[in-house]
Amino acid sequence: MERIISIAKSGHQGLSAAAINSFFTRLEQQALEVNHFILLKEGRSVAEWYRAPYRKECLQLLYSLSKSFTSIAAGIAWDQGYLELHDPVISFFPDELPGRVSPNLAKMTVHHLLSMSTGHLGNIYPAIAREENWVRAFLAQEVELEPGERYCYTTHATYMVAAIIEKVTGQSLVDFLMPRLFEPLGISRPTWETCPMGIAAGGMGLSLTTADVAKFGQMLLNRGMYEGKRIVSERYIELATSEQSDNRPGVERVDWAQGYGYQFHLCRRGCYRGDGSFGQMCFVTPRENIVIAVNASFKSMARLQVLLDLIYEELLDAKEIQQSEDLQDDPRLQHGLSPAFIKTVWSRASSTGTRFRLPLSSGSERIEDGR
Repeated sequence: MERIISIAKSGHQGLSAAAINSFFTRLEQQALEVNHFILLKEGRSVAEWYRAPYRKECLQLLYSLSKSFTSIAAGIAWDQGYLELHDPVISFFPDELPGRVSPNLAKMTVHHLLSMSTGHLGNIYPAIAREENWVRAFLAQEVELEPGERYCYTTHATYMVAAIIEKVTGQSLVDFLMPRLFEPLGISRPTWETCPMGIAAGGMGLSLTTADVAKFGQMLLNRGMYEGKRIVSERYIELATSEQSDNRPGVERVDWAQGYGYQFHLCRRGCYRGDGSFGQMCFVTPRENIVIAVNASFKSMARLQVLLDLIYEELLDAKEIQQSEDLQDDPRLQHGLSPAFIKTVWSRASSTGTRFRLPLSSGSERIEDGR
């Protein structure tokens, strides 16, 4: 099996070849099951990794990374006056309410759905997923705490956001987002799984390519802009990527305990991410002007923390080095790749980058499509 790497000539962008090579070397040493990895710096592709037999143009199920797209849909709907963040959830579904509406349910708002602070204490997923009408089943669940009091990750809270958007716009979530998000980002019409009633799942079920996720991350980094077009308001991006709920109690993984926004996990050093099962991720670092999109097949989300640690250690904390004409002089590059290979790659690299293959196991390197 081979890994395929594309690295741009990136010295002027503040990321050294040595740092990138060290990152990919450690990625391999850790045997992290990363299928596709894209790194954008200042809006340009700096490095890309994918491994056979995975193809970079294939759609990938995003699992809970879908939540971040639903969040932006809510932001667009808010910007356009379809809803308010403090609208009560029950106001949208008068025909689906339980016989008795508890005080806590009555206090639940769109804000609480987005911030995972609905007032539920436990895992309500099985009780809702087995029903045909997920809206009615969600509203029937006991709301033990006052909304806003405690963070509790609930996939069906995001589903309710999707249901609200479809209710107030009269469109499916995909139809609503096509002219407002997907088409402006150059994303082909995606598939999004639905509940038995035909409402977009919201908290899961969206399928996109890793490159599509990278475009989404660039829009986030640009504070709601993409190629000169306003997608969502800067104010909503600020709300979505700042702390709305405290997710720290009882959490061991450092990047799961930095606060939670509107369907985004806050991370160290002002970074944030959306993520999904098996290691799907859109990671944004505003200070460094970097976006990282990942498709992975991790057996445990603990492996995603390992990947995040590598990103911090090798890419964000690494000292920048000055690119020279003869990069074989850099001992860190010599350590990872043969000097002759480095010289060939970098002497032939154009401003748009070069693409080459490396065996996953140790062995000789060879150029593919070098320019």
